[in-house]
Amino acid sequence: MIPENFDPIQTGIVLSGGILALAAVIALYRVVFGPTPADRVIAVDLLTMLLVGLVVVVAVTHGVFAILDVALAVAILAFLATIGFARYLLRSHLTDPGAARRTG
Repeated sequence: MIPENFDPIQTGIVLSGGILALAAVIALYRVVFGPTPADRVIAVDLLTMLLVGLVVVVAVTHGVFAILDVALAVAILAFLATIGFARYLLRSHLTDPGAARRTG
């Protein structure tokens, strides 16, 4: 039986915040203990995307949709930073044949 004061929207907000927090803890573990720099960069990118998701949940909860523009800008910058680091790793592997053995 569902209680009278049950709010499914509020429950969904709390659940999404908990899932985002759990994913952030797992990603933070990968940032700290990542075996390669590429793992760490991908984990930082994931943390950024989780932060963007949290900002979106807060914006929708409070009805302040102007924050979504900031979240979009942060997501684009994080994506471009990840692409830049991937290109850096690709070039370092092309110029240094021993880099693949050192980084995994």
